[in-house]
Amino acid sequence: MDEYMSCLRVWGLSCPGFPEEIARARRWVREILGDQPYVDEAVLIVSELGTNALRHTASGEPSGAFHVVLALSKHALAISVTDDGKSDTSPEIKHPGSEAT
Repeated sequence: MDEYMSCLRVWGLSCPGFPEEIARARRWVREILGDQPYVDEAVLIVSELGTNALRHTASGEPSGAFHVVLALSKHALAISVTDDGKSDTSPEIKHPGSEAT
């Protein structure tokens, strides 16, 4: 059974829905992961998902929040960013012109 067991550590952070909280979430991830080789990628993922939560969901409203969870084991890192859901806008497919970047 031991080969299926691992030491899982889990951390959570709840952030009010203010743009400056993205920087706090990045610092928090960096502090937890320290010198792990994938720390830069983890920081980028949290930054992107947190920013999306603030821009595209109710998390960016005055009473909003977003939540970050890191789960780290010997073999894996799981990153979760959850938002407050609902928004006044709906996703839509855009068709950029042929010269768009």
